[in-house]
Amino acid sequence: MTKLQSRNYGLDLLRVLACYMVLQVHAGEFYYIADGGLVAAGGEPVWACWLNSLCRTAVPLFVMLSGFFLLPVRERTRDFFARRFVRVVVPFLVWCVLYAIYQFLTGRTDAAGALLGVCRIPVNFGVEIGHLWFVYMLLGLYLFAPVVSPWIETASRRAMEGYLALWAFTLCIPYVHLVFPELLGECFWNDTPMLYYFSGFLGYMVLAAYLRRYHAAPRAWYKWGVALLVVAGISRRHGFSTHGWRRSGSSRTSNFRGASGRSTWPRCRSGCSCC
Repeated sequence: MTKLQSRNYGLDLLRVLACYMVLQVHAGEFYYIADGGLVAAGGEPVWACWLNSLCRTAVPLFVMLSGFFLLPVRERTRDFFARRFVRVVVPFLVWCVLYAIYQFLTGRTDAAGALLGVCRIPVNFGVEIGHLWFVYMLLGLYLFAPVVSPWIETASRRAMEGYLALWAFTLCIPYVHLVFPELLGECFWNDTPMLYYFSGFLGYMVLAAYLRRYHAAPRAWYKWGVALLVVAGISRRHGFSTHGWRRSGSSRTSNFRGASGRSTWPRCRSGCSCC
């Protein structure tokens, strides 16, 4: 079998779909976000909110694609990091510098501010490039990939399913907080309660590795996965339409903010978060 014949074009389509959904989410925000971060009223914002809510699966989809191809990591750790550095870190730094230059050329900052922004890139967003939070998150997953790979290599199906079950529960914790504001050891001095380390985007990578190993062949019940995506979009839309946005750090639910895959990004009051 040639390399061309063995290529999974379905994964290419998923990449294209995920790219479109990211563009849709960011472009559509101008239609339903009013002043003060509130959801605008009217028919047009409602439909934009619906469409954007269905597209919120873009980032998890990107992470799953990474997990599908990367886990378990079988190359030397040094080679793995070197490859990621060339493909991700270098373009990321270039774009951060270009954003700083753009800010200077458009009069949003002076030369000193632009230079300071470039110097701050290793700390956190050098300039107003909040949408690049995704790259910081992805680099963190890459750093952890060689650590979790030996377990994925040897774990049984039941062991992986056990991890994924606990991870899936953490995805629901922002909604459980609506009933129980503190859960599983949470309190104002403890931001890492039980199951905290099962939460976050790593679960999507492990899920992709699990699906590749045990469910790569098409099956009839996969259609229910599409239905679950629709349900997720509807729940996300409900959160946007009934609650304002706020910074995750301003709420007690921020203790488990990793459960929804976000850490320092605006989230609606129901625990939803935006790209």
